[in-house]
Amino acid sequence: MDHYYSANPESESNEREIKYELKDRTFKFISDNGVFSKEHVDFATDFMLRTIIDDELEGSVLDMGCGYGVIGITVSNLCSKVSSVTLCDINNRAIDLATRNAERNKVVNAKIFASDGFANVEGRFDIIITNPPIRAGKAVIYKMYEDAKEHLNDGGRF
Repeated sequence: MDHYYSANPESESNEREIKYELKDRTFKFISDNGVFSKEHVDFATDFMLRTIIDDELEGSVLDMGCGYGVIGITVSNLCSKVSSVTLCDINNRAIDLATRNAERNKVVNAKIFASDGFANVEGRFDIIITNPPIRAGKAVIYKMYEDAKEHLNDGGRF
């Protein structure tokens, strides 16, 4: 079955542009079938970003399960103390979109790659942010939570 948390979605591609506004900034994202929240930035992601963007984020950030890149790209653009952003997702279509969206939104300090959870993630981060794939089930999400602690710097935040 084809899900947004599949490595290679089988759904036919149908790219579209999404505009997202935050802090007097307009971001333009390319989205597509086979990725999470393909029509708009979902409520939970928007709420989370509006909550954390003023939280003095600084240092290295990991956007776990990045989808087409909304969280990592927005944080990179709006948080001047963020030194680097890493985005990863199991979904190869999402990784392609996140890479293109980073370029479109002028993110120069991003590392973007495919990873099933933390399988391909190396190093530690000051902040790990995720809007986890709820439909993947508790086992997948709880493993993400468990593995996150191994990738946080001392004093890091999840």
